[in-house]
Amino acid sequence: VLGANIGTCVTALLASIGTNISAKRTAISHVLFNVTGTVIALILLPIYRYVIIHSSGNIMRQIANAHTLFNVVNVALFIGFVPLYAKFIKKIVPGKEIIVEKGPKYLANNLLNTPSIAMDAAKKEILRTLKFSKEMVITAMNAFYKNNRKEIQKVMAREDMVDELQTAITGYLVKITEKELSEKEALMVPSLLHSINDIERIADHAVNIANIAERKMDHGIKLSKIAQGEVKKIDGVVREMIDDAIKAMPNLDKNLAKNIFQKEKKINNMVIEFRNRHVQRLSNGICTNLAGLAFIDLLMNFEKIGDHLTNVAQAIEGRLQWNVENIV
Repeated sequence: VLGANIGTCVTALLASIGTNISAKRTAISHVLFNVTGTVIALILLPIYRYVIIHSSGNIMRQIANAHTLFNVVNVALFIGFVPLYAKFIKKIVPGKEIIVEKGPKYLANNLLNTPSIAMDAAKKEILRTLKFSKEMVITAMNAFYKNNRKEIQKVMAREDMVDELQTAITGYLVKITEKELSEKEALMVPSLLHSINDIERIADHAVNIANIAERKMDHGIKLSKIAQGEVKKIDGVVREMIDDAIKAMPNLDKNLAKNIFQKEKKINNMVIEFRNRHVQRLSNGICTNLAGLAFIDLLMNFEKIGDHLTNVAQAIEGRLQWNVENIV
């Protein structure tokens, strides 16, 4: 029974691999809690054994009672030292906790009775999600440039939030379709659904970039100066596209939407040009195979982000009446 209590900690430790600081601290605290309890139980084994034997005449019941007694007594011993225990765990697993804002901000169910207002709320939430996706892309690239694993953790923490927002917005839009809508509103819903899906995919590509950054660190990959310059160049254009989309949504700015189309073509041309240069660098021995793979993966993800932003721009240019004000 005592060994089993320690053995169950292995699943918690495995689950904490690649997670945030809070999850790692939880896993470690779980291990120390059970190990400490086991040591105490072994020290007091004669008393422990006596109590268990006299708790029942059935061996199966004795085993169950042994497990229950172990946990109850362990909790009773620890409960008075929780603040000190928490400080101890923070020293063992140092680092700053990443606090991520959870759930939708604008999707109130009481607005559904007025579909036009509910539609505006959905648009605000979509724009808010795009801003989070932008933060993920920037943070992932910071991790790549600076070899910073903490930035990778921030990206992973944001991913769950964006996924949650996509699910919430999609469900909310479906509820809106159950109401009586004008023809214009009914035509708008599919565009909004496509937009939130594209925005969520941008966040997925930010996660891919974070994974490339982690691979770069794990294998000590270094890009040539030329490749670094090309990455920064295409990264800059992608960030401009996201900013254009964010600015275009509130006022249905078609000029900004056209800028997105133009920049998407620019990205496509860059990808072709940079790939050709990369092949030449490989031939000349300037670039290693691992660095080349990381470089090509980055280009592919930037290209995909550009494609998804183009889809968002098409929704904006398709006369969607965003009219979003005071977005935080």
